[in-house]
Amino acid sequence: MYKNVRSSLCEGAAQDQAPCRVPPCPEWSDWNDWSPCSVTCGHGQQLRRRKCLPSGASCIGGDKEYRFCQDSICPYWDQWSPWSGCSVTCGIGTCERRRKCALVIFISLKNCYCTGAVIFLKRQKTFYEARPLYLATGSP
Repeated sequence: MYKNVRSSLCEGAAQDQAPCRVPPCPEWSDWNDWSPCSVTCGHGQQLRRRKCLPSGASCIGGDKEYRFCQDSICPYWDQWSPWSGCSVTCGIGTCERRRKCALVIFISLKNCYCTGAVIFLKRQKTFYEARPLYLATGSP
């Protein structure tokens, strides 16, 4: 039969410790840099990622983060002007029409901000009323 007594009556330690090895706790890496904005003008989004370490471990939370971005107001092509007159009076010539690149606030910009044609050319055949042709008869 045993009787519990104060531990101070015994020599040595009442408890012992030894190191043990377990897998490391999973943790998130730092966030990567934000991606470029998904659009060059207007409303877009950016993405950044992180990894759960060690690889294959399960971390709490998501590995992706999004945010909205807006680089600038989008320019757009204004209405085409009316067609000009034909460049020739007979045969095949060209006529043209123009348009301006603008912003929502209606400021005219240089053509390099929009993609597409500034001048649209159209081939056109001009027909004129036929005039009677008189041939002289007899000898010259």
